[in-house]
Amino acid sequence: MPGLSCTIKYLDHLSSDEFGFWRSFYSENVSPDPFLHPTFALAAWQSGIRVKVLIARNMGKTVGIFPFQHKNSIERFLGIGERVGGEMSDRMDALSLSGHSVQIDHLLNNLCALRIDHSRSMLSQDSDRIGYRFVAAEKSLQDIASENRSRFQNLANRRRKLHREIGDVTTTTTNTPTLFEIDGVLAHKRRQYMRTGALDVFASDKNRELLYGIWARSDEKYGLHLTKTVAGDQWIASHLGLRVGHVLHYWFPVYNTNYKIYSPGLILLEDLINKIAADGISQIDYGEGEADYKRIFSNESYKNHKSFVSRNTPRGLVAKFYEAVQWRRMQKRRTKARS
Repeated sequence: MPGLSCTIKYLDHLSSDEFGFWRSFYSENVSPDPFLHPTFALAAWQSGIRVKVLIARNMGKTVGIFPFQHKNSIERFLGIGERVGGEMSDRMDALSLSGHSVQIDHLLNNLCALRIDHSRSMLSQDSDRIGYRFVAAEKSLQDIASENRSRFQNLANRRRKLHREIGDVTTTTTNTPTLFEIDGVLAHKRRQYMRTGALDVFASDKNRELLYGIWARSDEKYGLHLTKTVAGDQWIASHLGLRVGHVLHYWFPVYNTNYKIYSPGLILLEDLINKIAADGISQIDYGEGEADYKRIFSNESYKNHKSFVSRNTPRGLVAKFYEAVQWRRMQKRRTKARS
């Protein structure tokens, strides 16, 4: 776009006007994303992640902003940018005013390469992944249940069985979880990662500190949201999500494996959807992936994009080769973890 110029700053070098521009998207956007919010970037910075921000201007006016990070010192040297928070984040995109879209070419004029993941605007032919969400205004849970009668009848039977065999089923939600409650979810999630062989994102001190940083900065418009389901005096399931405005991102669900036969995660999710209005939430974004619960409890879908793009320069070719080596190493680790 003619007239569009870009500069890159560390997060702590942004002016109050630039932060104000960034925050303005969350006072006007009807469907904001919590991972692109400045509070998420500030929590990441506090955790030790050197967050950078590309500022796009047209005729001297700020029109776009793109937060990113370098995964390590090698990627900083090679100029490889990725989403802030890495594996903790489910979104990577630029925020820009209408008519001033920040394109991949603009970013590559200032970076050598981009590890695009969970993007909805940086289109790529390499990989289109489906994401799901529940939007209260589109179709009610009752409408979804009527279209999936057998599944929801089966879930109702399991709920009654849980009530009969364990105790009264109660689900509570809060926008102000305690650190003790957050640590409880993290402990259960780490045991799940160990049990399934999945990457333990909380093995990283920075990722745990990022979560605590969000908690410390939470307010009525942005922060953590906790859902907890019990049967009698037994803990059944929990979910720690990230909310912004009326949107809740479904983030870290966990359940008690002793009660797996009752489908505890689905019981919690059904109750959560029935309770979100009281917490000022009208949309639950499940993110990308083909998990069964996402399809069952959603009424909208969208495309995410994943790719690695680089400049056609010697440095860009080195970055591309480096990415290929890292991908092979990651695949070997995953194969080993599953064995």
